[in-house]
Amino acid sequence: DTDCDHHPGAGKGISYGRDYWFATYGWGPPGGIRRSTNGVDWTEVLGETTFGGIAVGPESVVAGARNARRTTDDGESWVDTGDTTLSVWNVRRVGYLAEAGLFVLVADESDIVFSSDEGASWWHADAMPDTCGRSIQTAGGIAEGDGTLLILGGDGVACTSTDGGARWSAAEVGQDGLGQLVWDGEAFVTFSNGRVHRSADGVSWTSEDTTPSVRVGAAAYSPETGTIVGVRGGWRTWYEDQLFWRSTDGGRTWEEAGSFTGSHPIRFVEFGWVEPSPACPGS
Repeated sequence: DTDCDHHPGAGKGISYGRDYWFATYGWGPPGGIRRSTNGVDWTEVLGETTFGGIAVGPESVVAGARNARRTTDDGESWVDTGDTTLSVWNVRRVGYLAEAGLFVLVADESDIVFSSDEGASWWHADAMPDTCGRSIQTAGGIAEGDGTLLILGGDGVACTSTDGGARWSAAEVGQDGLGQLVWDGEAFVTFSNGRVHRSADGVSWTSEDTTPSVRVGAAAYSPETGTIVGVRGGWRTWYEDQLFWRSTDGGRTWEEAGSFTGSHPIRFVEFGWVEPSPACPGS
């Protein structure tokens, strides 16, 4: 059987910006980075390497690793970002916080670094609890809202900063085994089995049952429609067991999407616009 998590085609991250989709693939065996304008037709722009995620800023795209790469010409050429100052090897998540103007690399052992110059140089926060960013490879996430920066581990540790990333403090969602994180314009939102967890500040969280009971893994929010879309989380929930849902009330109630083809595990979902194509004529 194919090991979908350790394969050249294993999805490690997707990000939208500068009129392109960028996705990185491969874990264990090397994959690379692909680029698309319509989400259907993809061109490889970097091959034979592996990254722990990818993020798009206003002037550059950063692919996360201890030796991270960046491009300022939409993937036509890539350069090493130099010393990321990470002390461990594996980067587990990459994000871009637009309000703060920060790229973020979350690595093992709560080793987290930031760049405020489009990936050209990197720095550690002045204060970062050693519980931050755990179990974040396909769960939790990196988000911002109303002046708060949040790094949420899949283990339920929520680390927040309100000073642009210089100092961080840790709080608890009160649940582990989390799905991914979104900001829905009013609150940070994440999920566990049959539950939705919400917080306006990343510190105090409320939890309630979902209707129907669903387990959301990868998720994304559309500010255009106010919709959260999610993929069924958990182990071996793909191909014939794969499900997609949508929610218009902050993840409390969900309806199942009926038009999709089951596939490999979908670990990441992102909102963005694509050019019309035969696959998505109304895009």
